[in-house]
Amino acid sequence: MTIVDNVRTIPNQVLSQGNIFSEMILVASKLDFLLPITPIQQILLLLKFDWDTESLKNSLQEYADTNSFLLENGVCPENTVSVINNSECAICCSTENLLGLRCQHMACLNCWSKYLATKITSNQCLLRCMEFGCGMLISNEILGKFIFSSKLKVAHWGLLKDSYINSDSSLAWCNKKCGMAVRRSNCDTVTCSCGSKFCFLCNSDAHHPATCRQFQLWKEQRSNPDGMALSWILSNTRECPRCFVPIEKNGGCNHMKCTGCRHEYCWNCSQDWRTHFGGCKQPDINVAQTKLNSRANSDVFARYVSRFDHHKKCLEQEQQIRSSISNISGIKFRKTLDECRRTLMYTYVFGYYLKNGMYTSIFEKHQQNLEIAVGKLVSQWNVRHPGKIETQQIERRVWELVGNCSTLRKTLLDHCAKGAEHENLGGRQPNRELKRVVTPQATTNTVENVTPGTYDSVGFCIDIIFVIILIGVGYCLWSCIIF
Repeated sequence: MTIVDNVRTIPNQVLSQGNIFSEMILVASKLDFLLPITPIQQILLLLKFDWDTESLKNSLQEYADTNSFLLENGVCPENTVSVINNSECAICCSTENLLGLRCQHMACLNCWSKYLATKITSNQCLLRCMEFGCGMLISNEILGKFIFSSKLKVAHWGLLKDSYINSDSSLAWCNKKCGMAVRRSNCDTVTCSCGSKFCFLCNSDAHHPATCRQFQLWKEQRSNPDGMALSWILSNTRECPRCFVPIEKNGGCNHMKCTGCRHEYCWNCSQDWRTHFGGCKQPDINVAQTKLNSRANSDVFARYVSRFDHHKKCLEQEQQIRSSISNISGIKFRKTLDECRRTLMYTYVFGYYLKNGMYTSIFEKHQQNLEIAVGKLVSQWNVRHPGKIETQQIERRVWELVGNCSTLRKTLLDHCAKGAEHENLGGRQPNRELKRVVTPQATTNTVENVTPGTYDSVGFCIDIIFVIILIGVGYCLWSCIIF
């Protein structure tokens, strides 16, 4: 549960396609003093070593000369294509000019084009000679002599960039697929230049303060009301430590590689495989994280979903209204209200996966305070009447409410930061404690009606029966003592 509200948040960096390519060239240039090859060939070699320059340098030290190292890893320093005129192709048996790499495995241009097109369309960026068992690699410089489709060339460049982004744990593509990449700073919630704000770890829309695991379980439970699919996922899978995608292990060793983010880790202890030394340290696994609590009450979940949807609807309506606001006070109001609405949305996800107790009671009180403050802020903003005498007073009141909302939001998030030990992934259980009954509003121009301290009817009846029994027992004891 990563929360950094007490730490100064550093803005994340957004990389364009050109920025990404420049970084790739910069990384490749670090090999200039070791390998006398072109930058494209350096990128090809880094691609084979998963962009791990240290691993490449260590491997290079095992060879007497650089040429032997390059040829052993399928990179030809000359970077040429051999041509044989009017010869029979061993694949399609047609008589044409044959092309081949240094390995001298020859084929016609049509066969090369089809082979490479198949590889690229199947998302393989490391292209090799078509001869079975041959490890000679095909660089982008040579690729242009085998295929002429601009779409395939662009697609291959995209695969190269994908490999670079996936190899760097601090980089991720924008979740809205706008073509930009984002470098994380010290916060898991990042913002792209297109306006998308998303979670760096799971690539979903920003869901702070809910954790990635909580948000995934929330979505699963919403899509599977009976809970059967969710129960199977919790019992038979474990999430990737990097992207939190559920993974099932049906055999083999503990060395796992996520097909989504390509992170390599140990199945038992979830440690990065590159630093997995000295044996495996099996952690204590919380049973609540692997099994669904069968006692979860669907009514409780429905109530939390209702509040989540209410704030989501308010957020959408308010975004349409605020799109015309351009003055300074309006921009501040818009930013604060947007942050508070999003926070309230996902506190219902966070709150659903908490154990009943004192921590949760305090959390709900902070949540309630922020809801009331947001309702007052919206109401005060909507009663402004530009041009009248009281406008300045109302404007001052809006600024006070904006500051109050920001303070209450920070207080709520600070409390959420301490919630890891109070987590219950089985979901909230129904109890007879005091509950808050919140009446959803259809619009955003009124204060939200939050009525704390209301007993549910079943709990009230049980309490009455319990009191009557106690009175009866007391009367019997009193009678025995007197007589």
